[in-house]
Amino acid sequence: MTVASAPAVSDAAFDPTGPVATVEVLTAQASRHMQQLAKHWAHKFEAVFTPENARIVLPMGVCRMQALADRLLVRLEGDVGADMDRFKVVFADHLSRFGHRETLVFDWRAEA
Repeated sequence: MTVASAPAVSDAAFDPTGPVATVEVLTAQASRHMQQLAKHWAHKFEAVFTPENARIVLPMGVCRMQALADRLLVRLEGDVGADMDRFKVVFADHLSRFGHRETLVFDWRAEA
């Protein structure tokens, strides 16, 4: 899965040697959910987003999202030593709040 880059955000918090998890969340409201989540997290964290892409620097690592017509592509880039299970749960719980009118499924994949 390829997630296009959002507008520039500092990479200071991201170490490319950390763990990575990806997921494709099927939803016809991908852009809406992504923008709501990015706006929510922008109150506390560094975030840049457009209707198509988002990039958020979180305490556990960087979250990148790309909204397509029928799905949201997500890439969590964890810091070295990040608890990726927790990172995935935090992301899924937050996105599910904005997508509460539908059942969002998260079938995470780890990248090497």
